[in-house]
Amino acid sequence: MSSSLIRKGLELFKDDLQLSDSKPNKQKSRPLSKEQILGTCKQGQKNKLKRMKRKQMQAAANNKVIKSAFEEHKKRALPDYTKDNLYFIKMLEQNKIKSSKVDKILEQHSRKQIRDTEGQTSAETKPESTVFDESDFSKFEKEFNFT
Repeated sequence: MSSSLIRKGLELFKDDLQLSDSKPNKQKSRPLSKEQILGTCKQGQKNKLKRMKRKQMQAAANNKVIKSAFEEHKKRALPDYTKDNLYFIKMLEQNKIKSSKVDKILEQHSRKQIRDTEGQTSAETKPESTVFDESDFSKFEKEFNFT
């Protein structure tokens, strides 16, 4: 199953689930320390610190804030829904599912399958057409003596 179908199914059951405990806590991002930024290699750390301070001074002069590439990547990265989905799946195992909800999910899935197959059949049913007629083929045979 695709993740979008699972997510839609979980959203349908979200109201039915009676949860006694809260959702798992998400970890908060902390600012990186100097050791994490510079790495574990001791060689050249003083020079790296000097370069970082110089960049910060230049940025302060220009009213800019320097951000690390790792922090930028974290902001732009899509959130991971794996833990949330597993949590909801565990809740679904404990609770009974209403048949109306199951029918609704199956109906949506069957509609999607029908849409997918319609696109494939339309491409296959196009008849093959040629630019040449039988008369063109006969002229070709006469010119090059294919008999």
